[in-house]
Amino acid sequence: MSDQLHFIVLQENLAYQKRTLSQRLGPTDTVDSLFRQTRSPPPAMYTFYKLPKTLVLDAEDVESLATVNWPERLRYAEELPPIALADGLGAEYLCLANKIFLVVVSILPTGHDDPMLGVETRYSQRPAIEATRKRKQPPSATAQQKELVKIQRVSVADAILGGRPGSLSGPPLGVYDPIFPKFRRDCHAPGDIPSHDIQLTAQFLLASQEFYEDAHERQLALSSILENLLVDGHFMPSRLHGLNFVSDLHDTLRCSLFEPDDPGYELMCAFLGKSSNGDGGCDPLEQLSHQYRILCASPILDSLRRRTAMPIFLVSITGAQLLIAGGIFVDRVVVSQLTETISLVPSPPLDDIDPERSSEASSFDAHTRRVAHVLRTFRQYVRKLKAQYAQVTNETVPRVLDSPPWPHLTTVAHTDPVTHITTTLSWTYLNRLGSDVFHSCVFEANLSIDGAASAEMKCIVKFTSRYADIVHRLLEKSGAAPKLRYCQWIDDVGQKVVIYDYVDHQSGCSYPKKAVDELEKAVKLLHANGLVHGDLRPPNVLLDVDGTLKVIDCDWGGRVDLAKYPADINMDPDCGWHDGVHAGGSIMPEHDLYLINSLPTRIAASSSSARQRSY
Repeated sequence: MSDQLHFIVLQENLAYQKRTLSQRLGPTDTVDSLFRQTRSPPPAMYTFYKLPKTLVLDAEDVESLATVNWPERLRYAEELPPIALADGLGAEYLCLANKIFLVVVSILPTGHDDPMLGVETRYSQRPAIEATRKRKQPPSATAQQKELVKIQRVSVADAILGGRPGSLSGPPLGVYDPIFPKFRRDCHAPGDIPSHDIQLTAQFLLASQEFYEDAHERQLALSSILENLLVDGHFMPSRLHGLNFVSDLHDTLRCSLFEPDDPGYELMCAFLGKSSNGDGGCDPLEQLSHQYRILCASPILDSLRRRTAMPIFLVSITGAQLLIAGGIFVDRVVVSQLTETISLVPSPPLDDIDPERSSEASSFDAHTRRVAHVLRTFRQYVRKLKAQYAQVTNETVPRVLDSPPWPHLTTVAHTDPVTHITTTLSWTYLNRLGSDVFHSCVFEANLSIDGAASAEMKCIVKFTSRYADIVHRLLEKSGAAPKLRYCQWIDDVGQKVVIYDYVDHQSGCSYPKKAVDELEKAVKLLHANGLVHGDLRPPNVLLDVDGTLKVIDCDWGGRVDLAKYPADINMDPDCGWHDGVHAGGSIMPEHDLYLINSLPTRIAASSSSARQRSY
């Protein structure tokens, strides 16, 4: 028998038919009796397992399943693509042969807002929310170094994805909200600065350079200046119980989703400022991040959380250093720096200040203008964030309860370089792939071209800082890679957006020798053109249903004289690298060929090593 997984999907809740699962099946129905109703009953040698996995279906699937009887429903379930279920189950499940797994489906009917029918998948906001609500310590305590060592771990459900440690690096903020890459870009764009901003910034710099007897004295000296520099009007603290943050400055907004007498009306802070060294010596940005985490988990904000990614700006001022960060809530809180740490003490210039080319009077004047530009840009984007939240109303369609937000980009225009014909690519996200790798931004989606729903196809949408499209296209020309539909940098995402056809591939099987030989020919053609791939290990070499090998993930590839392995490459022996591979080293053609020649034995001998990741 094949080692391929088999799935039968049952529904957990049939609330839209006013019946529960047990009422629908009856007390005498068993799994075996259900299987007997399907087209091909399983052999007796099969064993049945129920996985701790919940599949969430889209609206079309819900409608289809709601209108058929049980035998037809089970047949429909058998036709669901296994990849939608197998992703994230772990290598140990992929090694099991002759098994049929029962996967229970929870469905939230359209227009039904019953919290008991929420999503219960591993890729869900629920674990982080519950873990945060159970915490008894305030942010000033959880942000202490001794606590961070215990709670900033992959196994902790509400660990903040802020890059400390490196295993807790989150996705780029711009994938989920365009306000962050726009802010970063405008911080570096030239622009005129009003004299009023320059005067206030000079006062701020001079006050920040002073030493103070205590935090209270420092707060008195800085707060009024910061308020005039950073916010439009006086701040108001949160009115939500348990969220009375003790920060030097808050800017709040009025969210149209709430009534004026609701605690959430003036709750969501556009930014939280801290101009001391934190409470008890903790890092101010860590403390602000922990405050934001509490905000995201608030029950009062459930309706807001289901309609947004909860974007926020965070400002940390430690001594004479300024840092601006951003935050979103995906399946965990993600916090990322938007600026470098800015010294509030000017440095001597590297070159002379030429009076014929510059209006700056001194190094302090030049530094004041640079800081004033960042703070003025920040104030403008706080205003934009307020306007963004003001547009969130009850008319905004909510996501299924506890499901994380999708990326904001769903449409691009593409001009064919040969025909010069422009088409519109639109897609709907179906599933996030590799959600156990927190920084991963790879999604399965349904793609339509120029709005032709009848020609809709499944695709992969990937957000990455680098992608060697020249490598992908040459492999595609040889039939060794899926069709690349789009590969361009998008400023509003702050990432390169890569779209290629989904590969309906076989899992857990060895590679046919003929297919490997064809792949080797394609890769040798790649090398003949002075290009390399760099990561031709099993996770990136898929065997499609026609028996052809398709290469994906050309992130590292490029010209042989330029392409390098990343500094954080996974050098675990199970990855099976060539002896010449090392962090920061050049990617060589012989490395590609070594991995190709290792494919058949690696897959047949050990499925666990085949699933080792390189990131």
